[in-house]
Formats: sequence, C-alpha cells, structure tokens
Amino acid sequence: MIGVFGLMALALAAAQPAPAPAPPDRTSGYYLSERMETSSRLRLAPDGRFEWGFDVGALSLSSDGRWTRVDGDTVLLTTEPERVPPLVELTDTSRDERDGVAVALEGDSLEAARMLEIEAHYADGSVERQPMERIRRRVTSTPDRPLVALRVGSETYDFWSSRIPVEMGAANVLSFRIAWNDLSRVDFRSVPAHLDGDAIAFEWRGMTLSHRRVDVAEADRATDDAQVAMTEMSIPDAGGTELAVPIGPVPLHSLTGGEPSIGRMAFAPGEPIAATRAASTLAFSDYDGNGHADGVVELRLRLGDLDRDLGRVSDLSWYVRSDDAPQRISALSFSPQDRLLDLDEALARARRLAEELVQAGFVRGAPAFADWADFRLIDPYRYDETVAGWEAASALLGDADASVTGMELFSVRKGRWYVKASVINLLRNGVLLENARPGQEWMIDVEVTEDQEAGIADAAADGA
Repeated sequence: MIGVFGLMALALAAAQPAPAPAPPDRTSGYYLSERMETSSRLRLAPDGRFEWGFDVGALSLSSDGRWTRVDGDTVLLTTEPERVPPLVELTDTSRDERDGVAVALEGDSLEAARMLEIEAHYADGSVERQPMERIRRRVTSTPDRPLVALRVGSETYDFWSSRIPVEMGAANVLSFRIAWNDLSRVDFRSVPAHLDGDAIAFEWRGMTLSHRRVDVAEADRATDDAQVAMTEMSIPDAGGTELAVPIGPVPLHSLTGGEPSIGRMAFAPGEPIAATRAASTLAFSDYDGNGHADGVVELRLRLGDLDRDLGRVSDLSWYVRSDDAPQRISALSFSPQDRLLDLDEALARARRLAEELVQAGFVRGAPAFADWADFRLIDPYRYDETVAGWEAASALLGDADASVTGMELFSVRKGRWYVKASVINLLRNGVLLENARPGQEWMIDVEVTEDQEAGIADAAADGA
C-alpha cells in the first residue's frame, strides 16, 4: 500500500515538465576548403560516418569511415574499413649485358608508370628517387658507386615494395607486378580535427586543411567541379595490372576488333568539300563542314601529282576554311591502317608513303611549320630529341628500356601543301589494347595541311 507521502511524491513527479531534448549536434554537416587548384571536401554525417575528398590538379584522393567526438571542439577521423594499399611484387629477375639495373612493369601502361617512383639505395649510403615515367626504366649502377637495393612505389599514393637487394654482376633486370587495391584511398588513423565555430581543420601530410561550413548546394558544386577536373581513370580489381585511360579520338573500335562500317571517299585537298561529300559512300559526323568518318574508309588521295588509293584507313578527319565560299578542304588527317601494326610494318608503310610523295615532286622539310622535324621524339619527357634516319628510329622505338611513346618520322612539302607522318605506340600512351596481339600496338598518323598564308594569297589571286 502506498502511503500519503508516496501519493504526494507521485503527484509532484507527474506535475514536473518533461526534460528538454538535447540540442542537435551542429558538428555534422558539409565543410569545404578551396585554394588555387586544390579542393578538400569533408562531410560529417549525423550517424557518425564521414566522407572526405581531396583534389589537386589531376590527383584525386578520398577516404571514408567513422568520426567520434572526444571533447567539445575535437573529433577523430578513422578510415573504416581500413585501406588495402597497392601491392608491388617482384615477379622475375634476369640479366642483360647493359650497364645499370632495369626496372620493368609487367603488362602495365605508361599511365601506370607515371604514378610510380624508383627509390635507389647506393653503397655509399645515399638514397635517390626518380620517377618511373616509362614501362621500363634503367637505374645507374657503377663500380665506383654500386647500387645495393631499390624499392618501387609512390610517395603520393603512400605505398612501396619491400627493399629488393641488388648485387653487381648478378640479375640486373627486375620485373614487378602491381595489384592496385585501394590506390587513391587515404588511411586516417584517429586523426584529430579541431572545430572553431563554423570551421574545422586537421593536419595531413604536413598541411593544415582548414574547412568552412557550406550548404548542400555548394558542397555538390565543389564535388562536381572536382570530378570534371579529374583525369578519368579505370582501375581494375586487385588481380589486374592494366590502367585504361581515354586519350581522345583514337578509333580503338576499328583498330582492335569488331566489324567496322566501311565507306569510300576521294579527297583532293583544296577542292570544295560539298562535291567530295556528295560523291562519298561514307557515314560521317559533320561540324559546320568539318567532319570525321564513322568507321573505316577506302581512301583515295589526290594531292598535286600524287593520285593514289591508300586502301583502308581509320580515324579520318577533315577541316575546311571557314572564310571560303564555297568551303574547301584545308587539312586532312588519317591513319593508313585498319588494324594495329607491329613496329616493322608501321615503319615500312610510313617509309613507302614518304618515297611515293618524293616521287610525286614533294621535297623534304616544312619551313612554314617550325615545330615539325624529321625523326623527332613525341614524348613528354624527351620531346626535342631527334635521331638520324629510319634505322636509328627503328632501333630507338623498339628499345623496351627507352619506351618512347612516339616519333615524327618525316615532313614534306609541295607548293602550299605539307604532309607529316608520325608513329605512335598506343600501349605506352596508356591505352588498354584488349584485342591486340603481342607487339601490335603501333599506329601511324598522317597530316595533310595547307600553309594558310599561301592559301590566302592563292584565294586572293583567284578572286582578282
């Protein structure tokens, strides 16, 4: 039985107002840090999860996991699940007779090589790092300063192989395989982030990333901008080694497999484009007179005294002069092949075209185009280097250690018309060649271009 005092206590308790709900935690929300070419975005969700993204130039990193408050103005960021870093494995060793030690990537593209560094350890205690840059890179080792060990990895992406011992006179070609795993994921281990009003900041890789609170719309805009600026990349599962990077208009659909559409077209640069298009049996995309062939073309080229059926070509594009009436062809580009070629065949086709142009009255050189040069490397790291002749070109392009991405082979001219031919290695340029046979990774690029000043002068003379 409840006594009088018990009933009074119950009545007083019932009369008390319910406790006020706890104020919402204003820590959760969206935060943004933007500086020149750099963006850092942080979202703290009410359920204790976080998402973070960081972009600088073409580099894009991210993390996600849990955040927890440890006091009034500090939260801890912990990646969850933990990051699985890329794995670099030594798969094979061999020896050649060249000096130094070669580091090679099994099956990887040039884009993959550009992410990597080689850390060289020498007997004198010095350590040097150099960018990999190529599918195969040779590191200096001499009797006076022998290499004793090396590692392959990336400071930017925070992963390295084990330390590989190297001995003078032993194996000097080391082949590696990479399982990419969580390449661009950053591992936070209880990283403290400090709150100050509507701002939050934390230290990462020697930088202080200070973020301000933003609304959802501004956070979405920053995320979209970062995705547009980021270099598009497809990273395979842990068992893969290829990176596929789109590089523009290279017609891989017609070069590496499938049944491309085939049409016929005869081009005479300098002639009106309307008649050329009307006489073709070709599907093409048209952009105010400029065009691109949708498939493989049986091409006939008439240029001065040259009148030749080039057979099947791909990646055919043409350009017109917008100030002409009627519009006429002022430039043409194509690849004289309908499949990928090995190096010997690619060079043979290019050399045969050069000889036929000379027989048709074209002469060497391109004075109207100062940036054209015979046998000059098309390589982001060795652009101005040249070699002397076809044999030297073949030797350098075929050298796996050099791993040259392409080369301008020749340029010729006749009147106001110029022709340049180059050869390009698609694999070394980062293109995934799923259907290519071993060694068949070469593409020829031919440009037919008008000297614009000469063309304008001719047009004025015709008008007079």
